[in-house]
Amino acid sequence: MKTNVIVYVGIALMLLASLSFVIAEEPMLISANTADAVDSTAILTDNGLSEEIDAEFEQDVGSWQVNQERIKNWFTFNQEKKAERELKIAQMLLVQARVHARNNNTQAMENALEAHNRIINRVNERFENFKEKVDAKGLREDADKLVGLQRAIEVHEARIEKLGELLENENLSEIQRLAIETRLEQAQNNTAKLAGVQMRKEEAVKLRLMAMTNLTEEEVEQELEDLRESHNMSQVKAQVQEMRQEIKANLEQLKEQRQNRVEALKELAEQTRERARQGNLSGNTNQEETENEGSDSGSDSEDEQGSQAQAGQN
Repeated sequence: MKTNVIVYVGIALMLLASLSFVIAEEPMLISANTADAVDSTAILTDNGLSEEIDAEFEQDVGSWQVNQERIKNWFTFNQEKKAERELKIAQMLLVQARVHARNNNTQAMENALEAHNRIINRVNERFENFKEKVDAKGLREDADKLVGLQRAIEVHEARIEKLGELLENENLSEIQRLAIETRLEQAQNNTAKLAGVQMRKEEAVKLRLMAMTNLTEEEVEQELEDLRESHNMSQVKAQVQEMRQEIKANLEQLKEQRQNRVEALKELAEQTRERARQGNLSGNTNQEETENEGSDSGSDSEDEQGSQAQAGQN
């Protein structure tokens, strides 16, 4: 009984500690107005997006770190902030998949990618249920959040493609490679769906803002454009496009090299089979010659014995 009480007290203290940590922290992955969003989801350094994502995938993200974020999410009640935290968890799961790949644990890598896809689906559902504010100030806040989400999606799509390039270098069997490619394709499709939701919600906010403020479509669009620039969207888009082109070129080169290795192995196997076949043929020929020699020798012996017998009779 005392042991159970101690366990319950320990759990309660851990939960209280987690809660106090969450209350003290204000994660704003989607907002561009905080330097806390250093998860490459909201901020770019002078090193550029490609270097930032490369650095991400060199980290060592364990299950405990992912679970810490999940615990924080339990105590995050605002739906938008929950979505922001879930985007961070999705990012961590991609990095974790890379860690498992380096450790040659393909099953754990698949599990991390599957968990990533479930998280993105959850974020999708949250933004599908996104309710616009009822006043002009609130609508402008909504627009800012949705533009921030667009930025996060752009970076996350690039992150998924980068993981695909990194996994191409791993020593995977064709079956393993096919399974991983399927998971990555699902991740890309789910993230693309989230981008579609973001666009629809942004359009809805735009129309509501026009109706409420009597602004023209051009004026509201200019406000949105100003918001995009406050999130450095033009810079993000340019860097994402550059990164994707680089990844595409690298992937084509890596796949060509892998195909060449496969062809070389096939050729080597064929040569080995041919040598074995020639060896068998040579062995059979030698055996036949030996048998023939034995047959000729036997015939000569029989002739000699016959001659001796005939001489004895004479």
